[in-house]
Amino acid sequence: MGAASESLPFGGSWTVPGTQPYGNLWFFLDQQLQSRNIQVLYGTPAMGLVQNPNTIEILGVQANPSGGTTINVAAKKGVILCTGGYEYNAQMVRDFIGIPNVKFFGSPYDTGDGISMAESVGAALWHMDVYAAPTGWSAATPPYQASSQLGMPSKGGYIIVGADSKRFINETQSPGPNTAPSPGTTVALVAGKYLSHGQYVTPPYPQPIHLIFDSVGFGAGGLFGSGPGGMGWIYTVEGYKPDPTNKTELANGWITSASTLAALAAAIGKDQTVLPAEVNNWNAMVAGGADTEFGRTTGLTAISTPPYYAIQLLPLCYNTQGGPVRNSNAQVLDHKGNPIPRLYSAGEMGEVFSYLYQCCRNVSACFTMGRIAATSASNLMSWE
Repeated sequence: MGAASESLPFGGSWTVPGTQPYGNLWFFLDQQLQSRNIQVLYGTPAMGLVQNPNTIEILGVQANPSGGTTINVAAKKGVILCTGGYEYNAQMVRDFIGIPNVKFFGSPYDTGDGISMAESVGAALWHMDVYAAPTGWSAATPPYQASSQLGMPSKGGYIIVGADSKRFINETQSPGPNTAPSPGTTVALVAGKYLSHGQYVTPPYPQPIHLIFDSVGFGAGGLFGSGPGGMGWIYTVEGYKPDPTNKTELANGWITSASTLAALAAAIGKDQTVLPAEVNNWNAMVAGGADTEFGRTTGLTAISTPPYYAIQLLPLCYNTQGGPVRNSNAQVLDHKGNPIPRLYSAGEMGEVFSYLYQCCRNVSACFTMGRIAATSASNLMSWE
């Protein structure tokens, strides 16, 4: 209370000073924990909630120390769930997001455990289909768990084709089709959807989707993200360093190459007649000076210098927003809208955002609801 809020240019007073190569805010918060002698048990994941069967109060958690047996940890006043989203729970992603093979920037430890624990004690769920937000393309990058953001070739021609080996979007707009006021302008995304005929709908993902380009694009610079210090778990934690020549990614099998378009089509499972014809059609439009199919106005360059290359594109998102329903006191609610006693939640797990894209507000929401949850729980009388 009493704090002022104002919108400042990016990089202004929002910046947390520090000396770390990334995550200065996280390191700042970690220092606050250490200065207060607050113990964090990173090797003791919570497995479930302990609930009084008569009063339905939440009394603590069940946890499983690494290499040990399940233990019960009592909470004198309450439990606050702040376990993040479900980005790396394949079943939840399949059930709730509905986009096959979607990839994420963030922590592989966001596996939806808190959502399952809340469900087990009668919590209602909301916003489970809301995620933030298709932000471009990634690719399968084993052995890394998290994903990198792909860039388009800075030189040379390129197109994106779907399962039928044909273009389906303006490649300079991600990820929706050309529904902008004028060709080449950006389509605003709202909760991972784009505006089409007055309604927000999920973008098309006719998978498998492939980026097709030639040797000019291959040699024009790294395609697999910004590297160390860039945004994303794969860079900052897993230590992936993109090769600016793309040769390492080619050797890893993340990029496919062939001397002819027909051979490239065969290698990636595309139609050996349709894909070359689609490239020829693109080259013809380039020669005519206009993309008459999707209105693309930039990168009008022919794909004509072998060898030819392909990368299978996968939708890339930031995080999920769904989880247990909470009220303004951060209390977790049951299916009748009643608070489950002594259970609270904070963070992106069950965030309030529904049909509006949260637009970088997850961090401020973590601070806000975390403070409310902690205040609410600490004001309770101990159940012991």
